[in-house]
Amino acid sequence: MKIRIIVAAGLAITMMAVPFIHENISAAKEKPVVAHEGNKQEISNKEVLKLVQQWVEKRTYIQNGGAYGEGEYKSFQLNDTFYRYLSKDIDTKKEIMDYLTESTTRSYAEKYLKDIGIIEHKKRLAQVEADGGSLLQWDQASVKYSKMQGVDRVYLVTVPVGETEEFETYSVSVHHFANKGWKINDFEIYEKANS
Repeated sequence: MKIRIIVAAGLAITMMAVPFIHENISAAKEKPVVAHEGNKQEISNKEVLKLVQQWVEKRTYIQNGGAYGEGEYKSFQLNDTFYRYLSKDIDTKKEIMDYLTESTTRSYAEKYLKDIGIIEHKKRLAQVEADGGSLLQWDQASVKYSKMQGVDRVYLVTVPVGETEEFETYSVSVHHFANKGWKINDFEIYEKANS
């Protein structure tokens, strides 16, 4: 009889502890992973090139002002400079950041928008009126690993310029996030040269 009471008491204590143990295990699973821990992940040159090509596509889209619907294109003059509003799908800060951060880190997206002079005017985003064409042949680009910079990996991406013998090389920094994969954290011209 005494043994049954001891066993029953031990079983009751164990059953009461199970929810707490389960909660601690769940909490451990939900614990955020520090971004730099994810940089142990591997990325191939081919994957870097694909990421760069996605970024260039997004960059070109923004430089062109987006995809204007019929009658949507509107321009205005401000301080002796002509601007155009961006298309409706990217004409707010939230929309354009959501679009950019599919391929880039938030900090790089913010830097990019500042560098190209995106402004807010009458609650819509706008840019200086200009053509957004490029002769760079990104489909023929080559990628070479360069170095680690902090927790980012840096690659050199070399791109032919049109039908010339020239090329441009870009330094591209990529960062890995545990839940979002690889994103561009910096993208800048490295050198222009003849082949």
